[in-house]
Amino acid sequence: RPASRKATRAIEDLRAIPWGFSWGQARVALPGWCGFGSGVEAFLGEEPAQRTKNLALLKRMFKGWPFFRALLSNLDMVLAKADLALAERYVELVEDKKLGKRIFAAIKAEFERTEQALNLITGDDKRLAANLSLA
Repeated sequence: RPASRKATRAIEDLRAIPWGFSWGQARVALPGWCGFGSGVEAFLGEEPAQRTKNLALLKRMFKGWPFFRALLSNLDMVLAKADLALAERYVELVEDKKLGKRIFAAIKAEFERTEQALNLITGDDKRLAANLSLA
């Protein structure tokens, strides 16, 4: 199958498979983690009492719900596979250097939010700490 639906170079016409593959090839694995950190941050809220209550709920879900535990285990594995230092080298290929740096900064910030959110919920601050066979 062609990478695009139409014979244009518009990003809207790009199929999902080459799009997802390119994130993996660049060692970002973005489709596997992007949005989790922001989502958890929004769910926790800003009010300290609400944050504490919502974090406790996420921790209970992690301990007591196999689906959620598997989801976070998969997220942990994807984060471990991502190599942002290598991915940052791809910024050098962008013609508009300011744009490349701005986009990568947003990606890196979301990656860090996602790691922090996962660490908060699981209590592990190292990738794959709960799965030594993959570490």
